[in-house]
Amino acid sequence: MTASQTPTLLPLYRFAQIVGLHPLHFMGIDATIGSAESRVCIAPIFQYTWQHSDAISREELALAIFEAEREIADVLGYWPMPTWQQAERELVIRPYIVGAWASTNRLGMGDLVSLKADYGKLISGGWRAKTLIDDVAAITYTDADSDTYFETATITVNVGTVTDPGEIAIYYPGEAGADEWEIRPIKVSINTGTGIATITCRREQLVAKLLLESLDAQSLNGLTNSNFLTTVDVYRKYHDPSKQVEFVWRNGIDACACSSTESCACSLTIQNGCMTVQDDRLGMFTMEPGEWDSDEASFTGGEFTIRRRPDYVRVWYRSGHRDMNLALPNWQMAREWEIAIAKLAVTKLDRPICSCRSVQQIMERWSTDLRASIGTSARSNSFKVTNYELENNPFGSSRGAMDVWRLVRRQALGA
Repeated sequence: MTASQTPTLLPLYRFAQIVGLHPLHFMGIDATIGSAESRVCIAPIFQYTWQHSDAISREELALAIFEAEREIADVLGYWPMPTWQQAERELVIRPYIVGAWASTNRLGMGDLVSLKADYGKLISGGWRAKTLIDDVAAITYTDADSDTYFETATITVNVGTVTDPGEIAIYYPGEAGADEWEIRPIKVSINTGTGIATITCRREQLVAKLLLESLDAQSLNGLTNSNFLTTVDVYRKYHDPSKQVEFVWRNGIDACACSSTESCACSLTIQNGCMTVQDDRLGMFTMEPGEWDSDEASFTGGEFTIRRRPDYVRVWYRSGHRDMNLALPNWQMAREWEIAIAKLAVTKLDRPICSCRSVQQIMERWSTDLRASIGTSARSNSFKVTNYELENNPFGSSRGAMDVWRLVRRQALGA
């Protein structure tokens, strides 16, 4: 499984590729294949820490990646790839004259009131939706390079009218499409004439659930078919624009409070609406009341049911950095941010991932504290870094943190 109980934008399997971990050993598998050099370090990595008390687990790595992603997004002012924010609360601008209230959603010059979302690089209003396509999609394993390990998993499924390969996602069977059981990364191609999608991924991404959670976790034989899934659940995961804005009034009866005959005490009045992106980079948007028309796939306009501006709004939207050079910019993370997240995640680990010297060297390089002056009988190291970079770096004083800070400073919203 490349998923984890902690959701991450950067797939664990992709993290393993960046730091140089052997893909089979990372998933706890030994296929007894490969050169002697590739099999020097075959200690498996398990899903949970309790399965091997002295080793880092995939769940620990996921937590480090999650923390790195959030820290980077908070300093950048936007997420490193498109993602969704749900029910985010924003206060609404009120008239500055004491005792006055605005009866419309427009300013004095007629413009709609603007708000700023918590995160920039706003794409559009809406939320993430999932629809089941096939809950018994069969997997076929093939050995493309004739090394006895059937490394390629292929799923063929009819996806109907779906044409965006990025919308196709696969999950462990019987998990109702829960995020923590999504299998990533995958490759998808769709024949738009027939509606048939061909999905491929690696065999080691499909370890049977019972083996992942085993109380007696062992290195798995990659040549044993029963160690792997035979089916997956296929879902369409897509952006749904039907839910964008909720206007909220406290005790919302016209412009006044509740009367003694009304039953609105301690209640909220909620009205639906939609948003229009005003400044995508800064995350500025306007909003209007309206109801979604599913037949027309658009909002119908309306007026406030309460004759004053709402106290606050709740907004649903998609935002994040898009690298338009990628094949699927709405679904893929730019390589520079993949590497930055991996570097920062490594600095959060308190022990090596494995005993492989090549991986250890990468970790040691990224984790080296640039504040330190290190001396031994054999050699000494000291680093010349400006106090400004060290004192103002929100990510720490390691070399990896410094690399990330330099990238973030160039691309943050305030830069």
